[in-house]
Amino acid sequence: MSDFERDLTAVDINLVKDWNEMIPIIRSIFRTMGGQEKWSLHHEKVMDSLLSCDMLSARRSCRAFLEDYTRDRCEVKLEVPSGLRLCFESANENPNGCSYIRFETPLGEEVAYWDHLEWKEAPQEVMGAIMAAII
Repeated sequence: MSDFERDLTAVDINLVKDWNEMIPIIRSIFRTMGGQEKWSLHHEKVMDSLLSCDMLSARRSCRAFLEDYTRDRCEVKLEVPSGLRLCFESANENPNGCSYIRFETPLGEEVAYWDHLEWKEAPQEVMGAIMAAII
């Protein structure tokens, strides 16, 4: 992990008070996105907030990116026959096992999510929905 990634994962966007603090964070976010298609939706939202000089919108769009970026680094992602990606916690992230699974589009938009309690409460329905998302 590079120094800038370490700094980015430690950012508390709620503590950012003004544009002098926000601009370096946005620069780091754009460097991290690095033109990758999976971050295109976030790039657009961060850019819109920057161009409109709307601090609240900038905080919100940066927070959404940072949450997805952090989660992206802690998940295993497998492309399934439907074209979606099956995402779940890595063994390093949760040594006790997998507490959720989710599906996302190739652009990283979440389209389905089930946690272990949902599976326990309605196992046939959840398994059926998972199989439908896979194929």
